[in-house]
Amino acid sequence: MSVLLLVFIFSFLLLNLLFTYQQAADFARRTEQLYQAKIAKELFLAEGVPVETTGEWQFNLGIVEYKKNDSTIVINVTIDRQRYTFTENQGE
Repeated sequence: MSVLLLVFIFSFLLLNLLFTYQQAADFARRTEQLYQAKIAKELFLAEGVPVETTGEWQFNLGIVEYKKNDSTIVINVTIDRQRYTFTENQGE
């Protein structure tokens, strides 16, 4: 009985450690992609806002899609099937 309990406890601890590692790795990947999306947005804005109301801009990690409204521009950045949406006020 005590051996079975010991195996159960070690299995539980190992499984918990594995899930913790997977969560940490997923968090690191998502954080990296978020910063890549923010950098892509800033590079897009640094190039100058296009005159077209909608369009897309490709970069080495994904696609930036934009849509201009009256006073704002909505920017969608897609990296590895993950989409990030940013809204920027247009300085006029």
